[in-house]
Amino acid sequence: MTVHQCSRRTIMDGEVVTFATDFRKEDDRFQAVGAFEISASRNAVMVHRAMLWLPEHLADFTHAINLAYATLHRLSKHTGSRSLFPTEPTEVPPPREKGTGNNPCG
Repeated sequence: MTVHQCSRRTIMDGEVVTFATDFRKEDDRFQAVGAFEISASRNAVMVHRAMLWLPEHLADFTHAINLAYATLHRLSKHTGSRSLFPTEPTEVPPPREKGTGNNPCG
C-alpha cells in the first residue's frame, strides 16, 4: 500500500493537505478513501478516520502522521498565496532509512 496526498484551499486554514491510502473524485473535489484520512493545515494535524486492520496499514499510517507534522511545520511558515502541494492526488515516496535526508515536505 502507499500514501497519497492531495491539497485544497480553505478560507479559515489556507492550504489543507490530506493524506490517505487513496482518493476518489467526487464532483469537483477529491475524497480520501482507504484505511485512514489525516489532514494538516498551518494550525493543526487532524486524524479524521483510521481503521488499521493489516500490519502495512500501521506503517503507512505512521508515515502519513510524520508527513502531516512536517507539512504543518512548512505551512505555518508559508505566507504566499500559491499552493505548496499538488491539488491532484499524488503518491508520496515511502520513508527511507534514518539518516538519509528523506523529507518529501521540504
